[in-house]
Amino acid sequence: PELTETLHAAVGFPRVLNMDGSEPHERRHLPNPLSYPLWSLSTVLPKFGRGRRKTSEYVVVRSGSGASMLLRPGLIDQIGLMDETFFLYMEDTDFFKRVLDHGFRMIRGQSFVVRHVGGESSSMYGKSAIHRQAMIARGIYFDKHYGRRGLAAYLCWMLPESVAVSVIRAVKYRRIGVLREIPEMAGLAWKMSTVVSVNV
Repeated sequence: PELTETLHAAVGFPRVLNMDGSEPHERRHLPNPLSYPLWSLSTVLPKFGRGRRKTSEYVVVRSGSGASMLLRPGLIDQIGLMDETFFLYMEDTDFFKRVLDHGFRMIRGQSFVVRHVGGESSSMYGKSAIHRQAMIARGIYFDKHYGRRGLAAYLCWMLPESVAVSVIRAVKYRRIGVLREIPEMAGLAWKMSTVVSVNV
């Protein structure tokens, strides 16, 4: 009752911590075609874009973790379930976008803590496959919410981002073979761009 009657929110999040008690990366806003480079940069530099830790008990937020959340009764009837078109990535981001588009609020309770084992769902796949799936999911997101022009804007950033991520991973893990992802991502970007060129 406090979530809906007192705080007038449709979604409530706890603070999500890793199993060792450290704070995981958690984006504080949703991506759009213009802000995507900054949103994506926080993947490589997790502290970038986190913002300051709020000290009040409840904080209004524009994004959160799909690993744990409370939903107002009836919300699913109004905006639907998570979109099964997405696989592994962006399904919660898409859900939060629909929450906000319907005019609802989302809040985080600072004193409520959930410990989350991150990465378990994707651990069965290789990093290259995960990177590829993340790129596809983001393309689906931009196409769904911003149309073909939004997808085209995303593709302008996708290839440079993929090159940067691959180079950083190659240096970090001292594995030159990671650079083989670059032509694979270029091929994926080309396939996605043909969809845009045909439908715009």
